[in-house]
Amino acid sequence: AYFHLGLSFARQGNAAEALHAFERALALDPEDPRRDWVAHYRSTLQAQVQGNFYVLMIGVNFRGQGAFPGHLRFLRQLLMGKYGVPKETIWGLVNKEATYQGVLTAFAKLRQTVTQSDTVFIYYSGNSLPEHWESCLELSDTSYPFSDEAVNALSARDLHSFIDSLPTNRKTLAGVMPNRRLFNLASNSRRYALLARASLGQQDWNHTFEDGIRTSLFVHSFFQQLSHEKTSVQETTYGEVIAGMQATAKATGLDQTPLFMGDANRLLFSGTSTDLTLFDILERANFAALSSATIRQEYAGLEQLAIVFPQAYHGFGRAFLAKGLCSEALAALQKADAQTVADPSLVLELAMAQLGQDDIQAAVQYLTRYLEKPLP
Repeated sequence: AYFHLGLSFARQGNAAEALHAFERALALDPEDPRRDWVAHYRSTLQAQVQGNFYVLMIGVNFRGQGAFPGHLRFLRQLLMGKYGVPKETIWGLVNKEATYQGVLTAFAKLRQTVTQSDTVFIYYSGNSLPEHWESCLELSDTSYPFSDEAVNALSARDLHSFIDSLPTNRKTLAGVMPNRRLFNLASNSRRYALLARASLGQQDWNHTFEDGIRTSLFVHSFFQQLSHEKTSVQETTYGEVIAGMQATAKATGLDQTPLFMGDANRLLFSGTSTDLTLFDILERANFAALSSATIRQEYAGLEQLAIVFPQAYHGFGRAFLAKGLCSEALAALQKADAQTVADPSLVLELAMAQLGQDDIQAAVQYLTRYLEKPLP
């Protein structure tokens, strides 16, 4: 039970509680066949508990002209005061600093600094370009020599590639306007959480709210959720934040629905978790929704761990068999067989894999072993 409790907390992004549950699991059952994987993942969680929180804020007024609204200053104070982010790990680029080269330099600094245990929050506040353009973020030195071309604007692909390549999965991008290319890239990657100002075909409207302040609907609703006394990184999920934002947007009557892409059950700022994707393989009875490429990619990740985890190898063996990849199924099932006590279903699947390889003699040996299993 503690093992599954640890998985639940880990899926939610609650590293501290997951760590505690896994430690209890090891203490109660030191002979659990999953112990090597639990010990490995426990070290990953321990590093996450001790990791740093980095913030990059990019703010551009219209074409970089004039003073920029003070909500980035408010966000900085909120992150420092309510969420305990150190001042030295919050980096800001505003107007004249938010040039194409300035942003690339900041990206490079983040890439050199961040480790797999850290949390990253990137917030963009400014203008975005038409969704049919490859360009995504308008920076202060963006120019328009032709009506269908933008120079020094940041492309959706470049923005995605930077965030996707950071060596942590605990990352969140917020504040971008809807961009079909970015949405597709983020959806396929699933390596970061995305909070967009609106859904495709919509824009971010300015609105005068009950406090008399006229500002962006996204900014108001997002900051309202972050500022709420009950919002915390220990208990509040992305799903709760976006639900509150969408309720605020709906109450205005404007055609704007803030959009979230990611796991709504994850805790705020915890990003995603590809570390646990192999459990999706284990829990499936039907693999039709998974491509062969996806299964191979996840299996390669398991291989890199170089740990004893027979259930995982068994699960991937079944997945490969379902796709007709008999040689790969055989390799995975043989590793599972070598790591665990006799499992009748595993032995039968080994026979099926050998038949798929036309190795009749080996299949006969496994089938004989299967039929000789003691009756319950």
